[in-house]
Amino acid sequence: MRFVERFIRRPAPGAVLGVDFRGRLVRPLHVMSATRGGETVLLDPVRGRYHTLNDVGARVWELLADGTTLEAIVGTIRAEYDVPLVSGVDPVEQDVTTLLRHLRAAGLLILETSGAAHES
Repeated sequence: MRFVERFIRRPAPGAVLGVDFRGRLVRPLHVMSATRGGETVLLDPVRGRYHTLNDVGARVWELLADGTTLEAIVGTIRAEYDVPLVSGVDPVEQDVTTLLRHLRAAGLLILETSGAAHES
């Protein structure tokens, strides 16, 4: 699977398809990652699957290492990639939310809300 191949405009930032990313976002400890040739490969030995991330997706993956929030990820990506708002729409927030939705659906993201961790 390819995540965030390039910035894609998507609706409903912060909560795409009913997924609310308010809270602390963490990557699961069992998922391994390695970067080679500009791509980061994620290996989930529990599910026996691997996934690839481009450089922006890999940066989001790095930010998830110590646990973070959607707002912190969006702020970092916006600053590092200098992405402007387009007609009042934040493409960074939309794209990061889309990536997080894909990671969560693949079991590669833990959402901690109110002291409880939720894996997909």
